[in-house]
Amino acid sequence: LNFRGCRRRGMRQRRREEGNRPPGEGHTPSQKDQGEKSPDFNPPSNRVPGVPEDPSAGGRILGGDLALAVVIFVLAAVPYGNAMHGEFVFDDAFAVRDNRDVVGPYGVSGGILAHDFWGQDISKHDSHKSYRPITTLTFRLNFMTTGLSTVAFHATNVALHSTVSSLL
Repeated sequence: LNFRGCRRRGMRQRRREEGNRPPGEGHTPSQKDQGEKSPDFNPPSNRVPGVPEDPSAGGRILGGDLALAVVIFVLAAVPYGNAMHGEFVFDDAFAVRDNRDVVGPYGVSGGILAHDFWGQDISKHDSHKSYRPITTLTFRLNFMTTGLSTVAFHATNVALHSTVSSLL
């Protein structure tokens, strides 16, 4: 075996048999050239690991993947269970409670797309330049449906985190 774990014999032996001539230049086709494969020939597989070649043969593709996704979802959510009833802490006051893009009269077009994560005009010099409109939009939608309920904010964030984890 060489450093790649491949057999060295194949290419060298074929060159000796063919007289070191490329195909087409004084080469007489042999049975190998006409499609017959040697007994030790193993073509590369295009098969995806873990997925049966015939989907009807296994019958567990969706069930197995779904069960794994549920396990990952639960494992991602459980560690946050004790934080569900906590208050807003650290930068939550600035990012949620005091952010006019979340709790103010602005709509999606009025502020979320033009402001940084903290609700500052992103073009201003003192802006943090932290642009996260999707996160701010989820905060806004959460506020519109449940007000400033910390349980709802935490549950939404844990559900989104767990969902993304299970999709990976």
